[in-house]
Amino acid sequence: MKMTMTAAIALLAAGPVLAEGTVSVLTWEGYADPSFITKFEEESGCKVSATYVGSNDDFAPKLMAGGGVYDLITPSIDTTALMIDLGLVEPLDTAAITGWNDIYPKFLQQPGIQRDGAYYGMPYSWGAIAFMYRKDAFTTPPTSIADLWNPELSGKISLWDDKSAIYVAARKNGDMDIYNLTDEQIEKAKATLVEQKPLVRKYWATAGELVDLYKAGEVVICMRRL
Repeated sequence: MKMTMTAAIALLAAGPVLAEGTVSVLTWEGYADPSFITKFEEESGCKVSATYVGSNDDFAPKLMAGGGVYDLITPSIDTTALMIDLGLVEPLDTAAITGWNDIYPKFLQQPGIQRDGAYYGMPYSWGAIAFMYRKDAFTTPPTSIADLWNPELSGKISLWDDKSAIYVAARKNGDMDIYNLTDEQIEKAKATLVEQKPLVRKYWATAGELVDLYKAGEVVICMRRL
């Protein structure tokens, strides 16, 4: 099972860089991996300083804390409108972005990255909310999101400590337009999550924490945003 998501975007945050030749990035764990950051630093001569978040809800509070220390942030598009409305981010100079005109037009039409003809973000990836599982824990692989509510897996289930859990519960309830849920649908999703709570081993906050739960065998199935 996977849930279609709109493009994730990169936003330019207001404020100066930490130091000359340094780009300060507020991003997800793994999004500043040495496998590609090292090459960027070697080719550009610019160092990357990364600070990690565990949830989309972390971006706005960190920016509102002041200091103007982030040059680039990478929230998901269901979070970006708030930061634009609060004036926490600056418009992009799209003419300076190679390949801007080659971006899939439907992604550029998203209201979450623009205001009054100016773009505040560049869509750079499209993903899903899916479930992951340990192959050695299942004779027959799970095929439905409903397995996250399977009482036989009690104490071995994990869920992301993020508002996207509402999307997962809504989909289980058959509500597919997850970004436009009614108050009634949100309340129904909340009840579904409360129903699941006794089965959950841990609500994970970071990718590293989830990896550790899997390695220790404490969790065999979880919701994971890709």
